[in-house]
Amino acid sequence: MVSVTLPRTRSVSVKTTALRALGGVFFLLGAIGIFVPLLPTTGFWILAVMCWAKSAPALSARLLNHPRYGRGLSDWIHHGVIRRRGKAYAIGGMTLGASISFLTIETTWQVKAIIIGTLLAAAIWIGTRPEDQRDETREQ
Repeated sequence: MVSVTLPRTRSVSVKTTALRALGGVFFLLGAIGIFVPLLPTTGFWILAVMCWAKSAPALSARLLNHPRYGRGLSDWIHHGVIRRRGKAYAIGGMTLGASISFLTIETTWQVKAIIIGTLLAAAIWIGTRPEDQRDETREQ
């Protein structure tokens, strides 16, 4: 009988694989959100960066160093900061998306009230986040 010794390979845990896959799903949702109103690109990409931080650091770093989105992602992850321009785009996008939805989809006033209430709460939350690192240190 001949025995074969295989070289040891680094096994990837189920948790690491799940985090990589989940990060991929969040990244794809964010990419779709570039083109679809009410689907937040940055929010999903923040989740992707967090999933990939330990499971795929190169992918996480690639997003954080992206020339267009990296600064906003890094500001939020490291400092809890949303810059004024990001706030304007987020709130403007929510307003535009809700307006388009209300004009194109027939629904009850109760559903519209729930949507408006939810978006208003989100807009208030976004509007009250610090805009730069100095604001963050003042709040502590």
